[in-house]
Amino acid sequence: MGARTKARKRALDVLYAADVRGVSARTLLSEAVAEGEEPRDYTVVLVEGVTERQAEIDAVLGRYSQAWSVDRMPAVDRNLLRIAVFEVLSGQVDAPVAVSEAVTLAATLSTDESPAFVNGVLGALIQHEPAFAIVEPVDLETLVIDPEFADIDADLDPVIDPEEASDADEFGGHFQATVDAHEPGV
Repeated sequence: MGARTKARKRALDVLYAADVRGVSARTLLSEAVAEGEEPRDYTVVLVEGVTERQAEIDAVLGRYSQAWSVDRMPAVDRNLLRIAVFEVLSGQVDAPVAVSEAVTLAATLSTDESPAFVNGVLGALIQHEPAFAIVEPVDLETLVIDPEFADIDADLDPVIDPEEASDADEFGGHFQATVDAHEPGV
């Protein structure tokens, strides 16, 4: 798993936990840092960016998810879609990369129907809104970053630290139980 994929998964962990618990994703990330976690720079960018732009992102998703309001979507899918839309809106990745990463994570972490659902929603966005240019792209230089994370180096280093390679750093048992329930062969 690449460095950005791991950062994406960790951002999903944080956003999912915040969504399910009804708390701020920034608070959860701050608590993790206080407990000694050193989140990847890209994880912080994704959590902060999705949090900052969530209302706009949800409005975009609501226009293209057929028969599913954003609130009715499974929490994992909803947050995967938020991450993918933010990545494209902010210029972090091209739309095909965002779709591929979101579908792959959906296949691993969500229901059997989730990859098709995530692909369908993002496909509709691509078809009707080329390059997702629906709202003005985020300028990461002016993105409001929580002061707790202001000293984190903004350089997104793609080097994988073997000691950080573990994916066992989930927030809360509920998310891990969801992951375990949806892994192939479980």
